[in-house]
Amino acid sequence: MADFASEIQFGGDVYSPISEPAPPMGSGDFNDNFKRTCYISRIRLVDSSNALFEPENISIQAITDKPSCYQVSYEGFTGEFERYAMLFGGPGGPACNAK
Repeated sequence: MADFASEIQFGGDVYSPISEPAPPMGSGDFNDNFKRTCYISRIRLVDSSNALFEPENISIQAITDKPSCYQVSYEGFTGEFERYAMLFGGPGGPACNAK
């Protein structure tokens, strides 16, 4: 990353018409539990020589614009999968529609 990028961003989105409640993201649940919450595991990045590497010792900031509706949590290295992972999801609902 030192030669090319200083930041990497990725994200998710849900959609519904304004007249309908915002849908759940993922399983609709968020409770820091890999059995009930959606997750991404085995996160790897690509370096300048096209080699894959795990995000060891890299600062990752998880941000959500509607934390009462949707959440995200970077878990780092997990014993659950023995890889780097993040959890995401949430119930959505009428209060979560874009305004």
